[in-house]
Amino acid sequence: MKNKNGSFYNEKKLCMASEFKESNNRWVVKVCKGYYYNSYLTNIIYTKKLSHQSGWGITPPANINNYPVRQFEKSVMSDHIGISTLAITTDGYVIILHQNDKALTSTDHLMPSASGSVDYKDFQSNADFRQTLIAAAERELKEETNISKEFIESTKLIGFYRDLGRCGKPEFCCITQLNINLFDIPSIQPSSEEQRDDFETYQIIGTTKQLNGKDIDRFSNIVFNSSQDEEDRPSLALYMCYDALCRYFSKMDYASTN
Repeated sequence: MKNKNGSFYNEKKLCMASEFKESNNRWVVKVCKGYYYNSYLTNIIYTKKLSHQSGWGITPPANINNYPVRQFEKSVMSDHIGISTLAITTDGYVIILHQNDKALTSTDHLMPSASGSVDYKDFQSNADFRQTLIAAAERELKEETNISKEFIESTKLIGFYRDLGRCGKPEFCCITQLNINLFDIPSIQPSSEEQRDDFETYQIIGTTKQLNGKDIDRFSNIVFNSSQDEEDRPSLALYMCYDALCRYFSKMDYASTN
C-alpha cells in the first residue's frame, strides 16, 4: 500500500461461518465478526507469491489447482462477505466504474456500480439476512458514486458465488433500481480512494423493461472483454453481476409467459 500511496483500513467485517441450511422450514446461515486484515492474511495473501528484491521468494501455499474450496464450516479462511451491485436508472442506464491503481484488488479494472464488502455495522441480527446484504450494497453505492439515498428505489439480491482466486471467498450480486433518469442525477462522483474520476454508462434496459437496451451488445462485449483492450478489462465482480443479471431477467421472462 505504501508503494501505491493508498490506505489500508482494518475495519470490522461480517464473515460467513456456515453454508445456507434449511431448519424448521426456514433457510438459515451462521455469520461471525472478523477484520479486513484477517481476510488479507488468509483469503487474499494465501494465493500470492511473496518475493524480495534480494531474490528470495515464497511460492503461494494455495492456488486453484491445489486448494480445494471447502464448506464454510471447515474453512480456515476468514471469508469476509463481498457485495456488488449494478445501479440502473429509470431510463435503463447502468453505471460502470473504473478502479484506480490505488485499489487493493481488481486494480485498473472495470467495476460494477459499487463493489466492496459487508461491514459488521451492516449486520441486522433480527432481520432477514438479505436485508443485511441489501443495506451493505446500498451503503457501498452511496460511498463509491455519491448517489444520494433519495434516488435509490430498491435493491434486490440476484446472485451468489465464491471467488476461487481468493480461496472461495463468498460474494453476493445485487441490482439496484434508481428512481431517476441518468441525466437528472445531480452528480455522480466516484470515490477517489479506489475509483478513477471517469465512469461509463450503458443503456441496457429497453422501453419494454427487458434486457434489450441500445447498448446491451456493446456492454456485453466489454463484460466479456471481446476487444482485449487493456482499458476495458472487466473485474470478476462485473462479470458475475452481469451473469446474475442475465439469469434474473431470463427468469422474469419465463415467469411472465407461464
